[in-house]
Amino acid sequence: EEPAAEAPAPTFSGTATITFVQEPDNLNPMYTDMSFSGYLRPFYLKPSWDVDENGKPVPVLAKEIPSLENGGLTEDGMSVTIKLRDDITWSDGEPLTADDYVFTYDMIMSDKNTPLSRYPYEDYVTSVEAKDPTTVVVTFNKPFAAWLTSLFYGGILPKHVLQPVFEADGTLDTAEWNRNPTVGVGPFVLSEWETGSHLAFTANPNWINPPKLEQIFVRIVPDDAAQEAAIIAGDADIG
Repeated sequence: EEPAAEAPAPTFSGTATITFVQEPDNLNPMYTDMSFSGYLRPFYLKPSWDVDENGKPVPVLAKEIPSLENGGLTEDGMSVTIKLRDDITWSDGEPLTADDYVFTYDMIMSDKNTPLSRYPYEDYVTSVEAKDPTTVVVTFNKPFAAWLTSLFYGGILPKHVLQPVFEADGTLDTAEWNRNPTVGVGPFVLSEWETGSHLAFTANPNWINPPKLEQIFVRIVPDDAAQEAAIIAGDADIG
C-alpha cells in the first residue's frame, strides 16, 4: 500500500493589532479576574468547551459535552465525567492529560497558594480524579447546576511546567509562568510581554486547528482617544 501522505505544515500570515487601555495584571487564571486578561485567554489557554454564537456549548479539549445520554452526567447530578481528546498537546508538544486537570484543581485548593477564588471547588467539589489519561471525574458534595460554565472554565494549568516550580518554591504565587505563559494550549503562544508597551502572541503549529494569522499584537495605549486615533490611522485593527 502507498504510505499515507503527511499533512502539510500549517502556514501563517499577517498580524492582528489590538489596543488595550489597561495592561493585564496576570495571565494565570488562578490569580486574575481582570477583563483585559480574560480577553487574551482564548489565545493561549482554551477551556474544555467553548460557547458558539447561539450560546450552545461546543467541545474543545473535551470529546463531547457531558450529558445524561452519553454517561458524562450522573442522574443524581453528583458527578461529571469529562472525556478528553487524545490528540491535543501543549504548545511544547507534551500531551494534555487528565493529570493536568487534577493538578489544576490541587493548585487552586492548596493552602500554599493564594488564588483569587476557589469557587466552585471549595463549596461544591469533593474530588477530581484522573481515571485514565483522557478521563476526568469530578465528584460533588451536592448537585451543582452551574458546572457547565464553572468547571475549569478559566483554563487548565500545565503540570509538567508548574509542578517542578511548586515543589521547588512551595507555591505558584510567584511563578514566572503567571506573567510569561510561554507553554499553553491554544491557537497562539505568548512570545513577548514588554511592560507598559505591548504583548505579542505567535501562532502555535501544534494546535488542533492552527490559526491563519501569524501574530496577535496587543498594544497598551493610555486612553480611549488613543485607541480611536490608532484605528483611524490604521495602526490598530481592534480597540
